[in-house]
Amino acid sequence: MISNFLQTVLGWRALTDITLIALGMFFVYHTLRRLGTWKMFLGLVMAMLAYVGANILGLEGITWIFSNLSHVALIGIIIIFQPEIRKMLESSVSPARREPEGPEHEGLPMMIADALFSLAKIPCGAIFVFPGRDPLERFLTGGVPLNADPSPELILSLFDTHSPGHDGALLVRDGRLAGYGFRLPISKSSHLPREMGTRHHAGMGLSEITDALVFVVSEERGLVSFFKNGKLSRVPGRKEAVEAITDHWKAAASFLPQPEKGAKKWTTAVELVTAFMLTILLWSSVVIGRMEIVEKSVETPIVYVSLPANIALSGAKPTGTRIHMAGPKSQLDSLTADNLRVRIDLSKAQPGKQTFFVSRESLNLPKKVDLLDADPSEINLSLEETVDMEVPVTPQLVGQPRQGWTVVSVAVKPQKVRVVMKKGEGEQQAPAVTTTPIYLDSLGSGATIRCKIIAPPDAQPSDKPWPDVEVQIRLIPVEAKTE
Repeated sequence: MISNFLQTVLGWRALTDITLIALGMFFVYHTLRRLGTWKMFLGLVMAMLAYVGANILGLEGITWIFSNLSHVALIGIIIIFQPEIRKMLESSVSPARREPEGPEHEGLPMMIADALFSLAKIPCGAIFVFPGRDPLERFLTGGVPLNADPSPELILSLFDTHSPGHDGALLVRDGRLAGYGFRLPISKSSHLPREMGTRHHAGMGLSEITDALVFVVSEERGLVSFFKNGKLSRVPGRKEAVEAITDHWKAAASFLPQPEKGAKKWTTAVELVTAFMLTILLWSSVVIGRMEIVEKSVETPIVYVSLPANIALSGAKPTGTRIHMAGPKSQLDSLTADNLRVRIDLSKAQPGKQTFFVSRESLNLPKKVDLLDADPSEINLSLEETVDMEVPVTPQLVGQPRQGWTVVSVAVKPQKVRVVMKKGEGEQQAPAVTTTPIYLDSLGSGATIRCKIIAPPDAQPSDKPWPDVEVQIRLIPVEAKTE
């Protein structure tokens, strides 16, 4: 079993499967951590590990609970993580690559940095928003379009306490001041310290749901900070502010995510390795469960197929058997009495007594499932040669017509039917084929009645099923017949 497991794991399909799942898990973890919901993700991982452990230890009760609640849990996860899922989908299909800011905007980062620290020195609260690749329109409310060339004087005047939009955010796009006074979505995460005010929660909120860069100047403490991907960073000086802006522009112009400055690469490596280990553990538990060999017994019906036209089954025949199988648990779980049939092929049968055996082929079992035993394992049948003959249909008239009436004609349609019988019996005497009873005392002057056919058990229709029969009966008064 170990050698089979290693062969499975080392296959290119398995390696591709594990790699894609691990990268997906790593991406989901990073997104949820940035959005402040990583604790919920940790709870999901713990539930997944509990399922893996139950699967490995064979705890069928816990496995059954997880299997039956998984669909409900999936719907719950989609509802709970709806904003995060939307963000991940938007990130995976970000708009086309943006052109990086040109040389004409080389002085803008330093101008913004000077304005930030000039406002901090006053101190005067301010919010600067630099869009990334994600569209911001549906997240910004209010605001006044500006589309002005940047200048230190204009920037400082926009955040003057006498300006009507000084409490909102200034949007810097394509090297221009696109608008001001915008209201940003407030963060719902618990990452920020309690002393942070509304501006910081607004900056965090926008950075959690978009890839925008948001600078915030604290009105109370005169400190400069920026938010990126749901993370708060302090800005000690103008140099760091300029670097943050230029790095953001480079990242927005690139298809690939840019590594954060000063980020510890080993942390990312550990997280990636952890994602791979969790994926291998989950994947292995599934594979081991699928490779586990178990036994199972099922009651299954017997069907007889391809019986030649001139051969008939005689006497009692088995209608079911109990089969005992062994194979991978995943395959045996799908085999039930509803989808299993023992098919006895009679296409080569000859008249007389014959024995047929229950086999893998007659059950059409999956490739890795073996048939251990069947009870009964032998099907003993008596087969006899048949003859095909045409016999008349006799209407079965019951009772007498009403007083004063008499039957003058009875017509049957069809008049004859083809019947299959055992060769010896059919040659001695033709079977009596009649209709279902017709009660004459219930008829008026005449009627056309639709009837079923009644035949001896040994007589079978040549073309199954028996056809319906129409019986036309005409009655007249006795006086009319006398005349």
